[in-house]
Amino acid sequence: MNTTIGKSLGLTLIMFAGVMATMLALGLFGPGKANAAAPTPQSMTASPGSPGDTSSIKIGFETDSEIAGNSGELWIAFDAKYGVPDTIAKTSISIASGQTTGGVSNPLIDPTIATQIAASSPLSVSDTVVKLQLGDTAPNSTGTVEGLSVNTGGNDHTVTFATSAGITLPTAASTKEIWLSKDQGTTWSTATATAGTNAITVVRELTLSATSGARGKAVTATGKGFTTTGNATLWIDTDDGADIDAGEYIIASDIAVSGGKFEHTFTTDTNFPLSATAINAQGGDGNTVSASTNPAFTSYGSISLDKSEVARGASLKVTAIDIAAGTITAITIGGVASTLPTDVTIDTTGVDETFTVTVAATTPLGVQKIVIDTNNEADRYTTVTITGAPVTVSPSTAVANQEVTVTGTGFTKSDGIATVTVGGQTATYTSSGGLATTTTLASVDTDSSGNFSTSFLIPDSSTTRTAGAHKILVTDDSGLTGEVFVTVPGRTLSLSVETSKRASEVTVTGTGYEAKGTVVLTYTSGTSDTALGSAVADSYGEFTKVVTIPNTPSIPSTNTITGAITSGGSQTVTHKIGAASITTDVAEQSTGENITITGVGFPAYATIGTLTIGGLDVRPTPAPSTDVDGGFSSTVMVPGLTEGNHTVKVTASSITGSISIKVTATTATVVEVSTATVDVFADSIAADNLVRVWRYSNADQSWSFYDPRDEFADVNTLTDTASGDIVWVNVTAEESFQSTTLYSGWNLISLD
Repeated sequence: MNTTIGKSLGLTLIMFAGVMATMLALGLFGPGKANAAAPTPQSMTASPGSPGDTSSIKIGFETDSEIAGNSGELWIAFDAKYGVPDTIAKTSISIASGQTTGGVSNPLIDPTIATQIAASSPLSVSDTVVKLQLGDTAPNSTGTVEGLSVNTGGNDHTVTFATSAGITLPTAASTKEIWLSKDQGTTWSTATATAGTNAITVVRELTLSATSGARGKAVTATGKGFTTTGNATLWIDTDDGADIDAGEYIIASDIAVSGGKFEHTFTTDTNFPLSATAINAQGGDGNTVSASTNPAFTSYGSISLDKSEVARGASLKVTAIDIAAGTITAITIGGVASTLPTDVTIDTTGVDETFTVTVAATTPLGVQKIVIDTNNEADRYTTVTITGAPVTVSPSTAVANQEVTVTGTGFTKSDGIATVTVGGQTATYTSSGGLATTTTLASVDTDSSGNFSTSFLIPDSSTTRTAGAHKILVTDDSGLTGEVFVTVPGRTLSLSVETSKRASEVTVTGTGYEAKGTVVLTYTSGTSDTALGSAVADSYGEFTKVVTIPNTPSIPSTNTITGAITSGGSQTVTHKIGAASITTDVAEQSTGENITITGVGFPAYATIGTLTIGGLDVRPTPAPSTDVDGGFSSTVMVPGLTEGNHTVKVTASSITGSISIKVTATTATVVEVSTATVDVFADSIAADNLVRVWRYSNADQSWSFYDPRDEFADVNTLTDTASGDIVWVNVTAEESFQSTTLYSGWNLISLD
């Protein structure tokens, strides 16, 4: 019997274990269902945090059991006073895991958003539940899916709703809860609201569009977080006690509140003290903005003028309005100080007092800031338009010492002209016909209408010799001024020809120089200066002079001609000496026939030292010489040469010119074919294309070279060539040569 009981009990235990295993597999005893508590909020913040703001809400919490990744859910319930949209994109929600291996992720899918339709503690009807399904909370890890692990006493897990989620804070001042659940709403976090832990507080706010200004300033007050029960009252809280005391000025009452917000625009007046004073608002519920956060407004003084437009030298009345008692230390207009009146004392704070000043003659024209400085208050200012008496000048462009005529209108009637300056330089005497008179400008008077016209010479100074616009300032004896600008042109120097030979005549033209001033001309070549004489500018600062180019500059060369005035200032222009050149009367000729060679640009009166064709001397006897202009002409016979191009070369006083001529036929009397290097490469030399030729001799294993430049004439070792010679040829540009083509640079060829 015991055995039977034993067998029966064993079978029963086996069946019970099987049932329990099945129930576990079905999740009926899941770890999150039985003993685990709701997540515990640790911190809640909102930014921005004003009533009604669309805010980024950040929630930190702990959990005593894991919330699985890719399957677990975290529900977040918002009090009905929060504004939660019907849909929120998952990308607007971030979940930061507090565990060491965690990361930042978004929910697996867009959250489901549901409105509570029945009260179920701690939730009330109309609360909103946002249901988040966790994804992999460590998306950067591989091989595993992580959720939110147990973190009690450790680093908080954090859920953040970005402002793009569209959640708004309560519109009324309050502390409203946010609850958490990890078991699909079966259990929720604590119902007791603690600001910053499981709830967010919004406070009543008042802001001003401006916190300071002169009396008469329009200011907009904006209130948030007010109750919609009743209307709001705005007042000057003199003692900043956050309550309306007897005698405190009510700015406005019965202000309508909508959605917890109101706006009211008021204008400051004498009820606003000339100091910082608290402004507060009270709602229909009797509550006010905290005395620690309400704004203050500072009223200060201002100034007014008796006219909006005033001329230089004229008087202007400045009235100090609500400025603190004290002493005026300065009154400036457009940054220019005005002479202070005798009485500069503001006797009583808040009492208007008027002072008269004269606008300085140097005050800038146009709209300018007028500033009054006192010893007891910050600067106060307004603007005024400064005008000058109309003035014209003719001509409007003139050089130093040139006569100009100035005409003015609107000056003081029947008054004298006190001063006339140009660029700050004083003009003293009138002028006539371009010459100064002994009559001073101070003796010029305006007529009965305030008009005048006079002529004078632009003062000669370093300022007026500088190109640019210079102010002509006219001041009459009463201090009234007018101004106009005259343009001083820059100096120019030009030549009739840019390039000419030595000893040639060139016309130099200058403009923009001092009128009737002496201009010294100098030719500079390298470090050598040659005087070209001088010229006197006319009454407009212009001159023309024919000069002779010196015989000393190099051929060819680039040089300068300078025109300088004795009182200072100069201008330069470039002049070039052209290269010597030769021409022939025909482009081709047979041997034994004559050609005429003409040269220009050589030194004057120089004997032709070299005249060769194809390297053969063809100078006649006696040798020709250049004339006074550096030119020559000589008729010579073409020597016996092979057909093809040959160089014609002329040298006089170390200056060389060359050209190529084509020999078209050879006479029967030709004795030999020239194999001279200079003839073989005549075309390349004539085209100034040959740089150098090298030849290596296998016979004696030596190098020889030929360079066409004159300075290598005595050191060239490759004077003759032979058919089949292997040579290196360096040319500047591509050309056809014998039966081949030479390319820019070095070429290895065999001569025909």
